[in-house]
Amino acid sequence: VGGEAMVVIRGLDRVPGTVLSGMSDELWRAHTAELQARWNECNRARHDNGEAPISFFNFCAPFADGTERTSALEEHLGARERRGEQAPAEDCAAGAASAGKTSWPELVGADANEAAARIRAERPDLRQVAIIDAGAMVTMDYREDRVRVFARANGRVSEQVPKVG
Repeated sequence: VGGEAMVVIRGLDRVPGTVLSGMSDELWRAHTAELQARWNECNRARHDNGEAPISFFNFCAPFADGTERTSALEEHLGARERRGEQAPAEDCAAGAASAGKTSWPELVGADANEAAARIRAERPDLRQVAIIDAGAMVTMDYREDRVRVFARANGRVSEQVPKVG
């Protein structure tokens, strides 16, 4: 899309297989606003305590499986329950997968083969850890069981952080 990368943030975006799937636009806007406010407050408190800020990506992750909830997410899940809907099996799988590490910023610049081996060792539940040429075209689907390691021609991990998706 014009050279711009699409970023999916689990816990913010209505990704199939998460507790947010099927959330109405109105609730999603409220969910997004509350997430932003809570993230800002969290980072203000971290700053005041001399701690490093947390990325929005990492802050949102616990909301993907319902571990953490906004008021809008509570309302969405309550409506789902009142309709007699069970959480889809994918929701449970997404929650289990999100329990592990989801990104490896420390591997940027490392040998791509060693980075892939480390990711496999830390997350043996992943079905695919693929080394891809930096800049190569890839599908935009989001998969909880995959990590792509983008490597430069010199065999080193590019600036694109390896992450689940």
